[in-house]
Amino acid sequence: MNGRPHAERLENNLNEIREELTKEVLELRTEDLGWAPREGMKTYQAILQEVGTMEQLCTRWLAKTEMLSWPEVDGTLAAAATDPASLMRAMDAIRAETLQYLRDSTEESLETPVDVAPDWHQYMGPTLEPEEFIRWVARHEYYHLGQIVSYRLIQGADPTAHA
Repeated sequence: MNGRPHAERLENNLNEIREELTKEVLELRTEDLGWAPREGMKTYQAILQEVGTMEQLCTRWLAKTEMLSWPEVDGTLAAAATDPASLMRAMDAIRAETLQYLRDSTEESLETPVDVAPDWHQYMGPTLEPEEFIRWVARHEYYHLGQIVSYRLIQGADPTAHA
């Protein structure tokens, strides 16, 4: 293979996105976690829990072919969300598992399709390369980072001030 291995590129992407997300989240006050621009929209906390839950489900499936319960993982993150910093620590623990999975993977294992959990076939098909699963995790987090930046702008913050 020419260029950097998939694991290295993916780890770099995940780290860059998480660094940006952490900067935004640590600007929030604890009372902001329950805020959304209007009724019916996800709160900051719900967005962050979704990011962490999705990553945990994907990583556990890849590492152990075990599908965790969304409510159980989401509930664990909710319990950790006493303030923005504690929620980010819980999400960083999940990220550590993802990074360990990448470090334990070979280039071949990241490129070799694996079975997708049956409930996810409609989104990803019956098989998918692990590197695409991890790329999905990164894209998902980046999408929600944009959502959080938008929320902060609505609240009058200047997220670019610390960029």
